[in-house]
Amino acid sequence: FFCFFILPFLCFFCCFLFSLRSFHFFLFHFVSFISLYYPSFLLFYSIPASSFLFLYKLHYLYSFYSPF
Repeated sequence: FFCFFILPFLCFFCCFLFSLRSFHFFLFHFVSFISLYYPSFLLFYSIPASSFLFLYKLHYLYSFYSPF
């Protein structure tokens, strides 16, 4: 329980306090981790969750690779 729920949220807050870019980097990979290891998460929130993940990953990739 600690490794899968409490520890990621601690890292989540640490990355948020460190910088916004690190926060985006962590959330991008944490969401990918959830969708990979807990497919029932995406099945339960089928369309809203998958569309949110898709839009968030597009936003992350654009903000990471954008020169502006």
